[in-house]
Amino acid sequence: MLSKITLYSLFLACLISGCKQRTVHQRPNDTPRLMGMRKDSLAVFADSLKNKYAEDELKTNVSYLIAMGLYNAKLAKYELSRVMFTEALALADKKDEYTVGKIHNCLGNAAFNVGQYARALELYKKGLAYFEKIGDKKSQAGIHSNLSQLFQLTGDNEQSRTHFKIGLSLLENQKKSSSYLLMLHALANVYGQSNYIDSALMLDREGIALARQLKLPEYETMFLDNKANCFMYSNRPDSAKKYFAKSYAIDVASGNIKQQSDTWLNLGVLADMEKKPDSAKLFLEKSIALSREAGYKTGELAALKMLGGIYEQGRQFEQALKIQKSFYTLKDSISGEKKEAAVAEWKAVFETEQKDQQIKLANILIERKNIVIYGLSAIMILTALAVYYAVKRYQIKKEKNYNERIYQKEQQAAAALINAEENERRRIAAELHDGVGQTMTAAWLNLQAIATNPNVEKEYLELLDTTTTLVQDSCNEIRTISHHMMPDVLLSKGFIPAVKALISNLPQQSISIILSADEKQLRLNSMQELMLYRVVQECLQNSLKHAIATEIDISINIDSGTLSLLVEDNGKGFEVDNLQHFEGMGINSICSRVHFLKGTVEWSSSADNGGTLVAIHIPI
Repeated sequence: MLSKITLYSLFLACLISGCKQRTVHQRPNDTPRLMGMRKDSLAVFADSLKNKYAEDELKTNVSYLIAMGLYNAKLAKYELSRVMFTEALALADKKDEYTVGKIHNCLGNAAFNVGQYARALELYKKGLAYFEKIGDKKSQAGIHSNLSQLFQLTGDNEQSRTHFKIGLSLLENQKKSSSYLLMLHALANVYGQSNYIDSALMLDREGIALARQLKLPEYETMFLDNKANCFMYSNRPDSAKKYFAKSYAIDVASGNIKQQSDTWLNLGVLADMEKKPDSAKLFLEKSIALSREAGYKTGELAALKMLGGIYEQGRQFEQALKIQKSFYTLKDSISGEKKEAAVAEWKAVFETEQKDQQIKLANILIERKNIVIYGLSAIMILTALAVYYAVKRYQIKKEKNYNERIYQKEQQAAAALINAEENERRRIAAELHDGVGQTMTAAWLNLQAIATNPNVEKEYLELLDTTTTLVQDSCNEIRTISHHMMPDVLLSKGFIPAVKALISNLPQQSISIILSADEKQLRLNSMQELMLYRVVQECLQNSLKHAIATEIDISINIDSGTLSLLVEDNGKGFEVDNLQHFEGMGINSICSRVHFLKGTVEWSSSADNGGTLVAIHIPI
């Protein structure tokens, strides 16, 4: 009897222990730390948990699942990342609203990076609700930066700008963060798509400098890629290839196959623009393979569409048909996502219209109650405004006429000063060449004649050779100075050949200079050519003498009646806020010449990160 009771007790104990719920391991304080970790640190953290817990326990460890989700996201393995974050969300303590909000944000990122924009929007909204509830402004700014990126990619630039402004206000202008970098990248893309290339390049330059300062190469590569796209669509293929290569090197080092697929797609577009179909096919096939590996359907769809068009243009109809079938198969597989996006958009519009109707109704009631007061106030205000407008208009007209007269006098004075300066340069150059130069040349010839005289004593020959060499060097120096003061090639062949000649005379061993310009496109008068040549001369002098640069990019382009001159170097930068203190760098000379041509000049530079960009725009 006792043995039966004992067996029955053991059976009940086993049954109860089998019915216990699995233990969930969660360390709430780990989440903020994990969000700031880089790829290698996440791997070390995950390995430490593997050594501490059994395999079954790891499956219920929220910190481990979040770490692995972030790690796979940084490797562009978005589907595996989504699985990890989904399991973490199921196990997370719903009272830990920060962690739950971060998981929703990360799930939104995974959906966004594979082109599931509707799903990403839904997840971002849920994450944003959690952060608004706990008052976490920094995390709210992070989601608004993601939304800015999402709307930019879907072509809604207005919404992209709106979320950029909201995110920036939440950050309270604290720009040293990954959230600011994402918003800056979205805004740079908006400017690029709107054909404001110079503005986009300015933002890209700021983003690259900040990403390097924060040591975030995954963000640096985005700005390098965008910079390359700006050069590609402004017909500067050499510069585009240079920055695509820099971006691709970072993506390969970090293992980001999604970004690699984007780079191959862009290179395919560039090869097609250059009429190189074989290279374009090869690049697009690489993009398709990497897109499939990353689950990046949007990128694969774009590459398939372009590849099919190239085969069709080459009359390779069989291959074109095969690619077209793959394209429509993939397009049909994501059509459900587009329907979901359309429903979400309709719902948002409907809710907005309802709110607008309620606001209008309330405004009508208020207006009816206060119509008499508003009417009298409006009459008084209109009367005062009419008087004010009449007086102001007269003052503005008077001031405008005065400013125009002053401006004309300033232009005349500037023209006279510049003409006098250039005439003086010509006179000095002519006197150096025809006067001092000829005299020095004659002296050199006489010294050579003396050296060949057998009556010269041997003890004076060495001194005579040294003197002859010094005179010859002086002749060369005078010839160089004369040429720089008034180059003949500028007068005979024009601006671009003169710039090329100026570059060729520089020491090529210590510096690399790339000039991008279409000589046939430029149609300038002699004064414009002379002013711009002096500006380029001054910029090169600053880059070599003050910045000690080793690489200089010069871009000259004309678009919509405006000449754009960009000079960028990798030398020592300076703080633009202290620009007025750099009088010795020829800043005033550059500004006065650009102002004379009714143009604008902007400097972008940093003493901490180095490099300087001078952007000049002249109406022609």
